[in-house]
Amino acid sequence: MKSKVMRNMTSLFLTAVMCAGMLGGAVNAQEPALLSASNLNNPVIVEEPDMIADQKVTWDCVWFGSYPQAEIVPSEENFTALDKRLIRSGDLIEDSNLYDELQNIDVYDWDDNNDIEVNGNKYRRMKRKDALNLTGGPHYYNWTDDETYHYFKYEPIK
Repeated sequence: MKSKVMRNMTSLFLTAVMCAGMLGGAVNAQEPALLSASNLNNPVIVEEPDMIADQKVTWDCVWFGSYPQAEIVPSEENFTALDKRLIRSGDLIEDSNLYDELQNIDVYDWDDNNDIEVNGNKYRRMKRKDALNLTGGPHYYNWTDDETYHYFKYEPIK
């Protein structure tokens, strides 16, 4: 009896989370359309002899909007805000032209959240004072000063 109640509560909770993500998430024009839970399908399995398992499995995904994730940097080589051992593929976007473009945008063009759309992509800028956790150390973001903006690209949450 208790496990059935827990299963029902878990199901209700997950449904609420999915609905909140679909209704309240910031959706960028480059993201795929959001699926409702009723549109999700079982995985599609196709025989693929070149793969180790002899099959390719494709799952449906639920998109929960987007969030500023990858940092735009002029040079990965000179990036010191994170310990190099912590950086994963996709954490940084090395593009000096985009970095310069974001730096040169007029202060009044950024919205109240410090967001802006450039060429169909959404970006956020942050200073040290905008961060919630300012504790230093090897596993934290190391802000170089209080005045320099850092720029992050919104990317889909899947």
